[in-house]
Amino acid sequence: GNMLAGLSVLASLATATALPAELPAHPRLRLNDTMLSALQHRIATDSSFEGVAASLIKYAESFVATPVVDCVPSGANGALLSESRAVLDLVYSVGLAYRLTNEAKYFDRVKKEIMHVSDPTICTHGWNPPNFLAVSEMTHAVSVGYDWLYTNLTQSERDFVAAAIVRNGLGAGAHSFATAEWWSHFDDNWNIVCNVGLAYAAVAVGDRPDAQELATSVWANLTQSIEHGLGVYAPSGAWTEGAMYWGYATEYAMSGTGLHRTVPGLKTGWAATQGLASAGEFFLHSIGPSLHYFSWGDAQQDPSAPANPFIANLFPLARDVAVTPAQRRLYAYSGRQLLEVRDDCSQMACAFSLLAYSTEGTAADVQQLPTSAFFPVKHVGMFRSGWGAGLVAHDSRTLVEQGGSSEVPAWIGFKGCDGRWTHNDVDGGQWVLEMGGQRWAVDLGADSYGLPGYWDQTNQGGHRYSWYRKSTHGHNTLTFGAWEGAASGTDALGATNQAPDVPANITLFKAGDTPADPHYAIVDLSPLYAAQGVKSVRRGFAFIDDFTQLLIVDEFDAPGLNVTWAMHTINATIAVKPRASPNPLTAQLKLGGKTLYVTAREAPSTGKIAFAAADVVLAPPQEPAPGLRKLRLTSTVATGRFVVGLSLDETPRAVQVRPLEEWAAHGPLNN
Repeated sequence: GNMLAGLSVLASLATATALPAELPAHPRLRLNDTMLSALQHRIATDSSFEGVAASLIKYAESFVATPVVDCVPSGANGALLSESRAVLDLVYSVGLAYRLTNEAKYFDRVKKEIMHVSDPTICTHGWNPPNFLAVSEMTHAVSVGYDWLYTNLTQSERDFVAAAIVRNGLGAGAHSFATAEWWSHFDDNWNIVCNVGLAYAAVAVGDRPDAQELATSVWANLTQSIEHGLGVYAPSGAWTEGAMYWGYATEYAMSGTGLHRTVPGLKTGWAATQGLASAGEFFLHSIGPSLHYFSWGDAQQDPSAPANPFIANLFPLARDVAVTPAQRRLYAYSGRQLLEVRDDCSQMACAFSLLAYSTEGTAADVQQLPTSAFFPVKHVGMFRSGWGAGLVAHDSRTLVEQGGSSEVPAWIGFKGCDGRWTHNDVDGGQWVLEMGGQRWAVDLGADSYGLPGYWDQTNQGGHRYSWYRKSTHGHNTLTFGAWEGAASGTDALGATNQAPDVPANITLFKAGDTPADPHYAIVDLSPLYAAQGVKSVRRGFAFIDDFTQLLIVDEFDAPGLNVTWAMHTINATIAVKPRASPNPLTAQLKLGGKTLYVTAREAPSTGKIAFAAADVVLAPPQEPAPGLRKLRLTSTVATGRFVVGLSLDETPRAVQVRPLEEWAAHGPLNN
């Protein structure tokens, strides 16, 4: 009673649009009967729609005989998140199959699941309030199941499921707002996911007399709270936590904007969020020609699975958010291409795609997209030589001729740091590289979230950064004064990590007018190493000569320290050539029938210089990284600069590289 009274006061202060007093008939979550009829017509008359629907039905069939989820949390920190996510996938995939076909077996399977998780004698701890992501995902799932099955549920079944939505979803949400739980005022993926899950609950049961007051109060709070999360998209659509968490947050942002098509009275303005219309462009730039993305931070990238399930975000971005016809066509075409390559309906990929599917757009719409992108507030940039024959010019196994050439585009993603902890690493200066259809330099992404101290990231000594994937050593950047003999992350290496709580800016970003022109950028890494006694560090990237040669230029002033340059690669063999003076140190990487030549063109003249390669074996309990190897360039003197060239050509053009301070005025080359 007191909690609701307090929430009523908050609701009276809310400036956001209230939950409409009258809600449309069920179904009203993301799909109504009019939209369903239109979708069925398109499936019957359009082979493209028909293909996605056939994949969805096949996927739904795989659930019919599966057991219900276990309500005992299995995840790290006792989270029910994977179980909630599984129910969401089932409800959308099997539920949409039911709505499209009206087949009882699909209805029965969804009903079985939502009745099971709604039973307080089975889910005795609700939907895991200690982890509100789990609460939100299960609330979202059960709300959609309740709504889509509503007309064929008995009144007692409706009451039973609705009571669980109120008790485990809206009730838990009201408590979170009343206690100002951290996610309710934080700007990350949690904020959007948690709020949109509650929005689905409020819209699902908000017209029930036993839920209306609570739903109205929670709605008033969530529409204020979600401004924190949506604000991350400003100014230009990039996401602080990288491409994977962009996908998770945007999946829910699109679920939120999708409510407005079926409940016209929800005038939240979410679709007009600054930067949201450009969010799809950030995602497309983040994908390399191999269709794997720049997987910084806690990204989880399956090397065998191009693209990822979050490609389905592109369809609602096209339909509900895009601000120009060109942007709409770009997202729709790219979504279709990625869905076809992925060929996998898991994680709602087919269901979410079909709900907003479009046949608009052609490869020409991709080719209109700039080949370079800089997101200054998020401190990340990408250069590519072109879009080839469109986004999906090839898959990871087959090269397709493009304009008379069998070469796929070259691409690099690189970053500074934003000084925020969330899912980020101590990885300023990190870069990933694709040339000749191979990813040569990799980012290892996430490790197990259950590792001891994985979320201890409060300062430079945070235990998170002692795990290899999270440490500075585990990235393609510089370390100073460090012993590089240990492969696994250890506290002994932790002292040489970059500082996690200060930003490192990309201070220069210049995209050439044509691929023949140099494309270059500079990252000022000095703040990240200041605590180690390093006076200054700057890193330059320059793609030159039609993207046939990448130069990485590091200038550093760290008296009394040594310096190590690192590059991680997976499944490539590395051969370091014996040094034959006056020739520079060179390593050859071989992968997928291609050879990449990595040459140390310059290094401090007074130091002892060495190139070395080693397998990296991560000690348990870290997740293994099969095929991981590391190329290291070391100097016993850390005052001066490294100039490292990378090319598929064994003898690329010899160039004179200007000091970084001259790049802004004159470009990177002196010849």
